[in-house]
Amino acid sequence: MRLLGHKVKDIKPLNEAAAVSRGADMMGEGFIYSVSLTTVAAEVYRRDKIAEVKTAEKKRAEREKEEQMAKRFQNLHQELAALTQRSEVLTREVSLLKDKMAATDQPKSLISRVLNL
Repeated sequence: MRLLGHKVKDIKPLNEAAAVSRGADMMGEGFIYSVSLTTVAAEVYRRDKIAEVKTAEKKRAEREKEEQMAKRFQNLHQELAALTQRSEVLTREVSLLKDKMAATDQPKSLISRVLNL
């Protein structure tokens, strides 16, 4: 303290009763402070764990949703392939029917009505 420019004072000794009282107060306050710090630390730890669980649950839900979307996309892709194949078959059948009807002497209006051209 002398380096900071303060004058050092002599401290008067305490009597035994005052020292015991102040020591007890200090110990009680220290205990309360340590309990409150422990409570705060436990609450922070608990909140972090809850946040981790929520984050993990959210990631799991997103992963499941992505898997469902991938399966749905695969199913739609398969359906599209089947419909494309069916469309090709129907196109060939219509073409064959047109050829058969053109080979016969049926009027074109009948062909138009049948095929809705």
